[in-house]
Order: sequence, then C-alpha cells, then structure tokens
Amino acid sequence: AWATLTARTTSVLLLWWWLSRRKEVRREWPASAEPTAGGPLVASANPAWFAAFSVGRFREMLAVGVPAAGQWLFEAGAFSAAAIMMGWIGTVSLAAHQVALSCASSTFMFPLGLSIATSMRVSRAVGAGRPEAVRVIGFGSMGAGLVMMIAFAALFGLGGHWLARGFTPDVAVIELTARLLVVAAFFQLFDGVQVIGAGALRGLTDVKIPTLITFVAYWGIALPGGYGLGVHGPLGPSGVWAGLALGLAFAAVLLAWRFYHKTAPGRL
Repeated sequence: AWATLTARTTSVLLLWWWLSRRKEVRREWPASAEPTAGGPLVASANPAWFAAFSVGRFREMLAVGVPAAGQWLFEAGAFSAAAIMMGWIGTVSLAAHQVALSCASSTFMFPLGLSIATSMRVSRAVGAGRPEAVRVIGFGSMGAGLVMMIAFAALFGLGGHWLARGFTPDVAVIELTARLLVVAAFFQLFDGVQVIGAGALRGLTDVKIPTLITFVAYWGIALPGGYGLGVHGPLGPSGVWAGLALGLAFAAVLLAWRFYHKTAPGRL
C-alpha cells in the first residue's frame, strides 16, 4: 500500500513538473486575470485557474464523468469479486488467478491507450463538424485493437507456461496459470473491443446506456456465470474465467453495436 501511494504521488508530481515546463502546454493554461497592454489575456506565472469556473459546466462534466466512472467501477469490481471466488476454490487457484490477471492486465494497457485516444479523436471530429470521420475513427480503432489482442492471445495460448514461470517456481500454480491464460487468450479479444467501444461512445458523450450495458455484462453475466461454472460447477478456476469471458463478449458486442447505431448517417 505504501509503495503504491508513493508511486502514484511521485507520478503526479513528475507529470506536473514536466507539463509546467513545456511551452506548448503553458500556452493553454488559464489566462491571467489582467490583460496585457493593448492585447488579450495571456498565460502568466500565476494563472487564474478558477476565474472561468462555471457551475453549469461543472455539472455537464459530472453528467459524463460519473457514469463513465461507473463503467470502471463495475469492471474493476467484477475482477475483484472474481479473486474472492478464486479464494473460495483454493490457494493455488487464487495464486494462478493473480499471475494470469497480471499478464492480462499488462496487455490490456494497449487497448486502454487506444480507447483514450479514440475518445479524444471522436469528440474532436464531432466538434469540428466532421460526422463522416467519426465512424471511421471508432471502428478503425476497434480493428486495430482487435489485431493487437489477437497477437497477445497467441502469446498467452502458446507461451502460458513460459510466462507463468516468470512469476513462480510452483508447478501446480504454473500449470493452472497456463490453463487460465488459454481462457484469457479468448477474452482478450472481447476485452480490447469493449474498452475501445466504450471510449468511442464517451467521445460522443454517450455514457448512460453504456454504463447500464457494463453493469449487466459484469454483474449480471460475468459474476453469476463464473460462480455457476466455477465455484459450483465442473470447471473450477477455468469456469470463473469463462464467466468473465462471457461478460466481456456481451459488453463488446453491445457497445460496438451502439456505436454503429449512434453514428448512422444523419444521426450526428
């Protein structure tokens, strides 16, 4: 916990230090409260951060930000609950789950980055009055993410034992981790599409229905499915991950379909 707190705090301080020294970023800082002689307001050493604060604008941001946070809450909560279910099955299952999840979380960072970039590009295209570019940006990013995750899926499916040995010498954990990574190889495909689809919809400020989709996917399908297949079913630890895969597949299909529907000709 202390290591995480230290790392996060250091990251914030270093990012602030780096941004404060980049001229192209400084130009976008809030203007000084005092105009220059004969000219417009300019950024200064003491920018007026709250001079343009608007309650209405802040509410608009919350209307997008709170449901978007709910999407992450449902997904992260489902994976945390999956760890608890693995603990019910046994210590080896929990250890293998943590190792496999570490691998899957690392590769997930790539489509997550694409998701953030897609959100910004979609919103910029909408603001610039280029609705014809929105669908190209969104589905182009989903396609790029899918290709990327196919490569990682091959790595998980073919090199699961090798990856697991990098974490532990325990043979039982290695064997189970390799089996879980085979399941992860499949749900990686859906995971990449769903996170990029959610990002593209956030670029359209469409967050309420996607939040409902993620709730159903993770808490209505993934967790009950994992509990039924894994904890009380014949599949054991692989069943818990199979439930997660079902939920991710549901989210990927519905989020992609909603983006297709929202970007139909004449709707933007």
